[in-house]
Amino acid sequence: MTPVRLPDMTRDSGANLSRGGVGGLMLVSSCLLLIFVTVLFFKVRGHDDGNFVYTLDDPYIHLAMGEQISHFHYGINPGEAASPSSSILWPFLLAPFASSSFELYVPLMLNVLFSFASVLLIAYAVGIWPPCAVRNWSQGWWMKLLTVLLLMFVANLVGLPFVGMEHSLQVFLSIVCAVGLASAWNGGGVPFWCLAAAAIGPLVRYESLAVTVGVALVLAATHHIGKAAAVLVAAVLPLLLFGFYLRHLGLPFLPTSVLIKGAQPAHATHLLAAVYEMLRLSYHTTRDSPDRWPLLALGVILACFAVTDRDKTHRIILAAGVSVAFLQIAIGPFGWFYRYEVYALIFVTLLFCRSVSDSIVTYGPFILGLFLLASPYLEGVNRIAEASGEVYRQQFQMRRFIDDFYRKDVAVNDIGLTSFRRAPGVRILDVWGLGSVEVFNATDKSASWLEAIVARHHVGLAIIYPQFFQIPLDWTPVGKMCDLNPVEIIGGRCVVFYATSPESVEEIRGDLVRFAPTLPKGVSLEFNPSRREGGLFIAQPK
Repeated sequence: MTPVRLPDMTRDSGANLSRGGVGGLMLVSSCLLLIFVTVLFFKVRGHDDGNFVYTLDDPYIHLAMGEQISHFHYGINPGEAASPSSSILWPFLLAPFASSSFELYVPLMLNVLFSFASVLLIAYAVGIWPPCAVRNWSQGWWMKLLTVLLLMFVANLVGLPFVGMEHSLQVFLSIVCAVGLASAWNGGGVPFWCLAAAAIGPLVRYESLAVTVGVALVLAATHHIGKAAAVLVAAVLPLLLFGFYLRHLGLPFLPTSVLIKGAQPAHATHLLAAVYEMLRLSYHTTRDSPDRWPLLALGVILACFAVTDRDKTHRIILAAGVSVAFLQIAIGPFGWFYRYEVYALIFVTLLFCRSVSDSIVTYGPFILGLFLLASPYLEGVNRIAEASGEVYRQQFQMRRFIDDFYRKDVAVNDIGLTSFRRAPGVRILDVWGLGSVEVFNATDKSASWLEAIVARHHVGLAIIYPQFFQIPLDWTPVGKMCDLNPVEIIGGRCVVFYATSPESVEEIRGDLVRFAPTLPKGVSLEFNPSRREGGLFIAQPK
């Protein structure tokens, strides 16, 4: 790529830092982020009858884990070790606030903080990168602001705080690494803060190892072998130590959430076969999944840039972007409310922006490309209130029933809200496997297995999605609670309340009778539903 010489006024750092320059870009961008988040916050509360509910049930798993960690226990239920958290670091960040009155809002506040820092860093980077050739500096500033806003949505910085999980921190560290590598674009060294972010990233989420590898490749290719090795050791060693800690607790080496939700190749008998099978599945998934195509396209574009660019440093940095894109496509998850792939997408997008910033002669195609990348996440922001409403009308109501009416041990397949700040003495039996190693290790999850494990734990009530299980014939469906609206986020419109023994039927029915009048608009509760209604799977007699 042959750089285009720009007028001196566009390259003068003093002009950039004047009124309306980099500082103004950072201020306006961060204020817009806070405005967007504030509007969404009140929209969510208005949608959920004055309650604040995250867009998934999963963040409440981390909150429940934080409560147990604050009592020096790692799990969901006291005395029962479990590893349902997809992040090593996140529950520990929540633990100090476990007894506070604002505990529920801590994930939101932390995520807004990390999104705020991300916007500042993006605005700073865009502000100091060579702008495209424009007629006047003022026009260039407005185009830079538009660039920052689109990048804000490419990184999903508005939507991720309402997911309530560790993704905003993951994205922030990814942005730090991308800006750090971009700072070395013209021959400077990779800054220490970039190396620190690359080392910390995998503690936030395992797939951030892709960014760590990308940074290490740049260091190794620029003859900083010692730094590359240090970054890899600093990133991998804590993961190994944590894995040994889990093994010490009698758990799998990786968290059960990673093992259950991750791609696990079937019929692979050794490592090479597993790798081949994983890549084969990734190819077919990518071919049939449009949500993977933007990252694939960016990876291909950066690869073409790397081949044609004559500058060695540029080629190395571009290769890091290519490696992150294809590692995420090969082994990383995608989707599930616009969160899994965002860290890789913004990393690669920022390197793309830096690579073309010297040579763009018109903003049109560039802005159009950013808009196409941002458009799915703009749609996601528009769906936040409804996604929160789905969780409010189902898992939030399940928690209310358990805490305010039933107040006994219960079996569920969604353990987030039902575990968070539950009534004292109540144990949650996770029959899906995230929060129970006993369930995770089970190989034959038949009706007889489900009946036996519930009886072994002396649980009289199961609140589950019937379509996901083989339901024992001895269980009695006492009630069925349904969301009357279309659903996309939760596992199904209806959950069924099963009495697992004849002795518990009348007690559960009485509690449901008292519970029914308290349900919000849009939720129905049917008593004594048919066993076959709602797609119930009836197990064959044993």
